[in-house]
Amino acid sequence: MTEKRFEPVYDDNEYNILGSDLGSIETEFKSLVEDYQHLTKRLMDVDKPITDGEIDWLGITDLKINAVYRFIYSEFSKLKGSDTALKMQLAIDNQDIIKQLYDKIYEQRKLNIENDPVLRELSKQVRQLRILSFGQ
Repeated sequence: MTEKRFEPVYDDNEYNILGSDLGSIETEFKSLVEDYQHLTKRLMDVDKPITDGEIDWLGITDLKINAVYRFIYSEFSKLKGSDTALKMQLAIDNQDIIKQLYDKIYEQRKLNIENDPVLRELSKQVRQLRILSFGQ
């Protein structure tokens, strides 16, 4: 007998929701990231020095985040192959670079500097990165 969780999904909307919902995994990871960001800010707080306990937990959260990444990357590589895992990581990195470049272009455009050589060069780089990322 088929388990209930493996029953067919006939609705496209439900299929997309089920495919993108990470539930408690996402909540736990976001909490870990928020703790790490908070503790990193505390490390730089000159007015209220970080405590020994906070330093310990900064190290612990850093180790956990790294361990999660290594685990996911390793398991993904086993499931889909290391070439696919690497291509996915490069695609993610390219998307981040494209966003950073687009933000710089947008800032330049707000200044109404149409023919600025920096803007032209950034536009070329963004176009090139978009072309490269389409194949991934």
